[in-house]
Amino acid sequence: MAQHRRIMVTIPNDLLASVDNLLLVRGKRSAFVREAIGVLIKQRQAEMKVQAMRSGYERMGPLNRQLAEEGLAEDLGALLAYERALGERESG
Repeated sequence: MAQHRRIMVTIPNDLLASVDNLLLVRGKRSAFVREAIGVLIKQRQAEMKVQAMRSGYERMGPLNRQLAEEGLAEDLGALLAYERALGERESG
């Protein structure tokens, strides 16, 4: 079973009223706050992952473009050689 620690958090009255309006039963505040914290943590972790991926793509972009252009040049060279060979076979 998970261990729990009691903490004290100060929140504005209107925010607490909103929580209470959602819950309708004041005794479930702790569960609501735990769930809200868990959801926010998952959201922030996902945002951090997206930012790390974006940063990686930005850093790797120039290299990826260079590699793609080199591959395209090789493909074009192979296509031209193939077409030459076809032309020689048809004329020969």
